[in-house]
Amino acid sequence: MSMINEDGLETHHPPRFGPPRLLLDANVLASAAKRDILLSFASEGICTVHWSNLILDETYKALMQIFTKRSIESRIADIKTQNSLNQITKKFPSSTQTIRPSEFELMNSLPDPNDNHVLVAAIKKQVHYIVTENVRDFPKKNLRVAGTHPLLEAVSTDNVVELILEYNIQLGLKSIKLLRNRLKNPALSSKDLLDNWERTHGLKRTVAILRAYENQL
Repeated sequence: MSMINEDGLETHHPPRFGPPRLLLDANVLASAAKRDILLSFASEGICTVHWSNLILDETYKALMQIFTKRSIESRIADIKTQNSLNQITKKFPSSTQTIRPSEFELMNSLPDPNDNHVLVAAIKKQVHYIVTENVRDFPKKNLRVAGTHPLLEAVSTDNVVELILEYNIQLGLKSIKLLRNRLKNPALSSKDLLDNWERTHGLKRTVAILRAYENQL
């Protein structure tokens, strides 16, 4: 089974021999909402999540920028950022892949050479998807290099959440219900949560599926 993503490209469902393997880019990890959804799915075993030390470095910078825009003092912003990263790595201790500059500096695969370290991490972890909000930075033809998984492609968070929900809707709903129950500041109803995801985070495909299950969230 396949679907068409927002770029008009065919996106394949993950192989049936196991859960989809995801490499999360920094712009996904830096978004609390998107990060929480995918990590909740991983906690229930319906996907596995991966990143690298360099992706975490970029996530640190992105989170610091977010807190700076909110006028949070730099020392407090650093503490908040470190806490967020520590929670991620503590919960998924085997998800971080160490990438050294020598492994990607000579690569000539992606339009922006600064993204090549992401492709190296995808190769090392043999992921099915690079989850990023900059899908166009990872053209499918450029991902066909030695060592990549044959189905490797870049997809947005919205696309991959839609895919995972179709792959295992029951565990997906359970994951999201547990996520919503953890939210305390503020607590959100199912409707408010979906409204927030759609309006603030652009998860339109995700919400389109979940509206039919709102009373189970």
